[in-house]
Amino acid sequence: MGGRPRPHHRGAGPRTRGRHPSRHLRWAPPPPAGRGHRGSGLSLDTLILPEPVAAATYYAASRPLEREDVLVVYDLGGGTFDVAVVRELEGGFELAGPPEGIERLGGIDIDAAVLAHVDEVMGGVLADLDLSDPGTLADASRLRRDCTLAKEALSGDSETAVRVHLGGRSEVVRLRRRRRRPRRRRRSCRGRARRCDGCRRRPRPRPGRRRSRRGTS
Repeated sequence: MGGRPRPHHRGAGPRTRGRHPSRHLRWAPPPPAGRGHRGSGLSLDTLILPEPVAAATYYAASRPLEREDVLVVYDLGGGTFDVAVVRELEGGFELAGPPEGIERLGGIDIDAAVLAHVDEVMGGVLADLDLSDPGTLADASRLRRDCTLAKEALSGDSETAVRVHLGGRSEVVRLRRRRRRPRRRRRSCRGRARRCDGCRRRPRPRPGRRRSRRGTS
């Protein structure tokens, strides 16, 4: 096997080397080039990339981008939300600025919001639970787990349900996911729709004939 292994994705050049405030991923050639190199006398170099650059490289592997296109890469983790802007350049990507993040905003916060909504629908039953009772504690733990599963289900479905068994009560709480557009965007869309509708209804002049302008007195 001769020559240098071909990289799996387009990597970033020296622009992305060095110190970055974001997390990094290790980049290496894929199999079969990277398989069994130990003992074969091959020396495979690795390139350390910022995590947003690695994500953009993976995205661009199946979706062609134009030069200097800009991508927004976000990472909604278990407890934090990180976002970065990545710019397409010849031969790879680079961070357009320092990544930013929001602490205490992640999956666990969404889980807590779903649980709070279910508790509100049930009339605040969680506040009256006797968690010293093993059975009640098990029911509360099951409800928390079911709320997490409901959150995950709403990632792909528009509706799901949580079955609640607490304090001698059994009830089904339905959850729906609705996409809301900002009011300003809704007004803009309505205005454009009216203008397009007016253009469609306005009679067009026949070819070869010019509209006559009426004078005003």
